[in-house]
Amino acid sequence: SDHAAAGALAQALELAGEVRAEYQARLGRSHPHTLVASSSIASYLRRTGRLDEARQLAGETQPAMQDRLGDSHPFTLACWIGLANCLASSGDLAACASIERDVIARASEVLGAGHPCTLLCQANYAVTSAQQRDEPQAQELRDQVLGDLTGSLGGAHPHVAALQDWQRID
Repeated sequence: SDHAAAGALAQALELAGEVRAEYQARLGRSHPHTLVASSSIASYLRRTGRLDEARQLAGETQPAMQDRLGDSHPFTLACWIGLANCLASSGDLAACASIERDVIARASEVLGAGHPCTLLCQANYAVTSAQQRDEPQAQELRDQVLGDLTGSLGGAHPHVAALQDWQRID
């Protein structure tokens, strides 16, 4: 949301909670829109340092989305990315990297190499590789993805800035 991009994570978290409650009341607990809101909440929890809550929510949301929409739907893949980010922030880089490699393969196959979901996961995998001390692979992948993201989103986009700073993208 715009609140999150502006750094107002507490406000974004509150708003996402309100949105999820409304979706849950109108559409049900397992509706994809409700689950997307839950995934957003997990992201905001992670980014505010509430890692246990974030990891638990992401761990519940991803399989629910997969059950609802299948393995390769963009929403499912986005939930996998959110879970991987929670794992990385919790220090479980091996599990994070495994998920990222799987999502990159599925997203490339289903959505294409240039799809934003594919590129965002590749960007995060570059960050994970750097955190695992695989600097040559990390730098090469980051440079490639940075060029692709800049070409598709423009150099001023927050995702481009995040990757330039070796930050994870939600």
